[in-house]
Amino acid sequence: MDANSETEAAIARWQSSIDQARQVSSGTRSRDELSELAAALRGHIAELLPTARAEAGRLWRGGTDWYRLTARLDSIQRHAARGLGSGVLTAHVHVRLLALDCQWLLEHYAPDPAGAEPTR
Repeated sequence: MDANSETEAAIARWQSSIDQARQVSSGTRSRDELSELAAALRGHIAELLPTARAEAGRLWRGGTDWYRLTARLDSIQRHAARGLGSGVLTAHVHVRLLALDCQWLLEHYAPDPAGAEPTR
């Protein structure tokens, strides 16, 4: 499998997890399923965050663009580090929010299958 195919497969895998999380509604998934889905989304976030952090590192430190991006990435990282919570509703909400964070990272910082740098 060449680099383009690997990148396309990774993006498809990330999007599949996001789509599954968006279909979560109360009572439709067990806690174990939600836990697995959250773990997959956390893994995708961990794969995408370094690229986003590198982009933040290229910005003028202290500028408003740097601050906004850094604050958003810090928020995503803190959110991904949290557990599912004790209740089923809390777990559903957490998975949906992880999906939103993952989608944002995917839209802004996913690698281009053609090899170009991701753009913001």
